[in-house]
Amino acid sequence: MPHAPSAPRRVIEWAAERDRLRAEKKFAEADTLRNRIAAVGYSIQDSPAGPLFTLIRHPNSGAVPSRLEQPDSVEWSVNLLARNNRDEVFRAAHSALRWGEGLSLEVVLVDNGSNDGTAESIIELACGDERVRPVFLAADLGEGAGRNSGLRASVGRNIIILGGHMEIVGDVFTPLAAALADDAVGAAGSNGLISADLFTFEPAPTAEADAIEFYLFAFRRERLKTVEWLDEKFAFYRNIDLDWSMSFKDKGLRLITASHLPITAHEHPYLRMDPAERDRLSKKNYRRFLDKWRDRKDLLNRGA
Repeated sequence: MPHAPSAPRRVIEWAAERDRLRAEKKFAEADTLRNRIAAVGYSIQDSPAGPLFTLIRHPNSGAVPSRLEQPDSVEWSVNLLARNNRDEVFRAAHSALRWGEGLSLEVVLVDNGSNDGTAESIIELACGDERVRPVFLAADLGEGAGRNSGLRASVGRNIIILGGHMEIVGDVFTPLAAALADDAVGAAGSNGLISADLFTFEPAPTAEADAIEFYLFAFRRERLKTVEWLDEKFAFYRNIDLDWSMSFKDKGLRLITASHLPITAHEHPYLRMDPAERDRLSKKNYRRFLDKWRDRKDLLNRGA
């Protein structure tokens, strides 16, 4: 149900300014403010008592309007997924905004049902920087659905999936753009892997990779029409990147390790998990991965 005026001060001020502009019949300017309110995640409904605000929380990834058929609006979409990890994901977001200064860029920040104030902080960040495009999910939908929600909302020519524990510390965009300019390349990233049998993976010693981890995974948005969305059965994050990498390889696309990218990896959140639960979920995902790909060693650079 809509309720008022539970919205950030900035949003309430925008709504008041919108009302003033409408009273002055400056409808184009008023619509611009309405769109700005929508961009930070709120719908607004007029009432005799004043504007009513509702934070839009999507029940599933399919409820997030897909912009895949829309023209590219910016050069880069940096995708981040938040779940009760404000400090971590904000460090990553601020690093992308800092090093993307002067570029045509958006940071698509999906909140996966946080209940610790992370969502409210994301709204504040979006109010202060138009490059931040938040997406709010009604509950924790898992890694696959959360990532798909960000992909559906993205309008960049190129998309970067960035791990929340990662920090950009230099220009990653120039070398990634160079790698993705090759039509044969499906994706490029920081942590490439190779495998001889699909059962074990190790760091790729050369640029050619069999998989790229979601530490930093970059690709052209148009590739989504070929590779399609992530498998949402991967609710836990482990091995979802291996699965999607195979989807790229299955379409005849190369995976490239972009070496020496200026990024820093901080403590991974899996280290804070209960080890037994972490292993259980990891093995479940790995079995799912093998069920899909165990007979596709032909996709491997070193496979038979």
